[in-house]
Amino acid sequence: RPALRAGSSRFFPQKERFYEKRLRLPEPSCRELASLISQCLHYSPGERPSFRTILRDLTRLQPHNLVDVTSVNPDFPVSDPTVFQKRYLKKIRELGEGHFGKVGLYCYDPTNDGTGEMVAVKSLKSGSSPELLSSWRREIQILKTLYHENIVKYKGCCSDPPQGMSYLHSLHYIHRDLAARNVLLENEQVVKIGDFGLAKAVPEGHDYYRVREDGDSPVFWYAPECLKESKFYFASDVWSFGVTLYEILTRCEPGSSPPAKFLELIGATQGQMTVLRLVELLERGKRLPIPKDCPCEIYRLMKNCWEAEASFRPSFHNLIPILRNFQEKYRAQAPSVFNLC
Repeated sequence: RPALRAGSSRFFPQKERFYEKRLRLPEPSCRELASLISQCLHYSPGERPSFRTILRDLTRLQPHNLVDVTSVNPDFPVSDPTVFQKRYLKKIRELGEGHFGKVGLYCYDPTNDGTGEMVAVKSLKSGSSPELLSSWRREIQILKTLYHENIVKYKGCCSDPPQGMSYLHSLHYIHRDLAARNVLLENEQVVKIGDFGLAKAVPEGHDYYRVREDGDSPVFWYAPECLKESKFYFASDVWSFGVTLYEILTRCEPGSSPPAKFLELIGATQGQMTVLRLVELLERGKRLPIPKDCPCEIYRLMKNCWEAEASFRPSFHNLIPILRNFQEKYRAQAPSVFNLC
């Protein structure tokens, strides 16, 4: 501790002299950035900008003062400074439809304070062919090299990140406890998956995880292979997603819960007998009933998630475009139900 104080005494006077003379640190070559740093280091506290102003100016300083944005992943690295974040794009109106897809007028406003700028957003059609994606990339590369007042300027691109469960599976994790109780609602548009206490990493070179430990399990959310063989595939989470979707569409009413409905069919049991009767029920093709007022096409999707053979179930990657269509179609009834994938 004495050594620290002795060392500090050598530097404090130097700092004091630096401040007394109101000296400045070396400035970066970018004039705009140098100006912002100078404001932040102003010797009068009242003259320094707020954090909101700093964030706004930093956003403007990003080297993409250039107006064609897309909402399909272009395989650009995340570190690319011209990669936008889609959540900051606020749609104003449609502008038209072109070869690649729709074009709309948006406001890109990262600071959410109304100071954003207007940009034209070109969105690729879902399921675009590799040829179309390649053509689009060529157009982007051309636009990047053009700077003229009468030619549209390329500003950047943004992508839709994989939704929750698709992202989890892309990292080779199985959740093993996907249920309504483990889904948190941030707002009407954003849901978050929680409780990873049962999550397991799938070993490299394998397509499933075998559970060997004992313990209570959410058996009424489990697929047949989980109940019979203690095997958990990525498709096992898809089965649980179907049950979770059922829960949400029944508004999690206790009388309609998965345990309540299955116990109505198998009768009151305890312990391992419950699992045996549940397996027998599922092998006979019995499934949870269609929720009240649930559209038939959504219930068909749920039953696809409950296919007895794991390989026949859709992946979360394949479920995303289907659920997006449902979200648009049934937005007024269930705005955030379909964001789990």
